[in-house]
Amino acid sequence: MNATISAGEWFYMLTENDKLWAARMCQREGGDPADVLWTMTQRFAQVHRTYPTFAEMIQNYSQAINPKWRREGLYCRPGGSHATDDSCGPGPVGACCESLLVRRAAAAVMPFSATSQAVQAAVNAWFNGTLPNPVPKAVEFADQGVGHSFLTRPRNVGSVIVKDAGNVYIATAASLRWPPNFVTMTGTLELSPVSGGGGSGGLIGVMVGILGASWIVWRLGR
Repeated sequence: MNATISAGEWFYMLTENDKLWAARMCQREGGDPADVLWTMTQRFAQVHRTYPTFAEMIQNYSQAINPKWRREGLYCRPGGSHATDDSCGPGPVGACCESLLVRRAAAAVMPFSATSQAVQAAVNAWFNGTLPNPVPKAVEFADQGVGHSFLTRPRNVGSVIVKDAGNVYIATAASLRWPPNFVTMTGTLELSPVSGGGGSGGLIGVMVGILGASWIVWRLGR
C-alpha cells in the first residue's frame, strides 16, 4: 500500500522505486531509519519542485547513494573535481577513497532483501504511511561534525537540532515556521494521517489513492 506524502495542497504518492532507494539510503547512512526517513520526507515537501520523485531527491542528498560520488561519477572519476581526495588513511578518509567507492557501487544495486531487518521494518511502515515521526520539522541530517558546522553558517541562522543521536537532525528557520502537522503521510486506505510535525493533507492522500495514479500526474503537473 503506497503512502501519500501531503503538505498543504501538495501531495505525492510513493512508488516502489522510492521505497527501494529509501532502504538503500537507510542501510548506508546509519542511525535510526525512522529519523532518516522522516527527515527526508519533510525535506521533499520543501524541494519537490526541484525533484520530480522522492528517489531522485534522496540520491542527490545522500552521498552514500549519490551517483555523482561513484567511481564513474562527476566527482570521483579520473579528472573529477574530487578525484584526488582519495586517501584511505591513516588520517582523514577522502570522499573518493577506494573502500567508499566499493560501498557506493554495492549500494546502487542492493536489493531490498539485502538491507537489515530494522531497515526493512522501518521502510515498510513508512511506505504504508504508519511510521511515527520522531523528528518533527527536521529537513537536514548529517554526522556530528558536518551538522554542527551547518549551524554556524550565516545562511542557516535560526536552524536548530531537533534530535542528536549519532547523526544530528536539523530543522531550519523555514521549516520551523510550518504549522503543526504540516507534513503528513497517509496510507491509501487509511483515514488517520501520521503527522509530520494540520491536517487536510491526510484526507487529500486518501482521495488520491482512490482516484488513481493518472489524477496524481495531472495534479503534480499543474
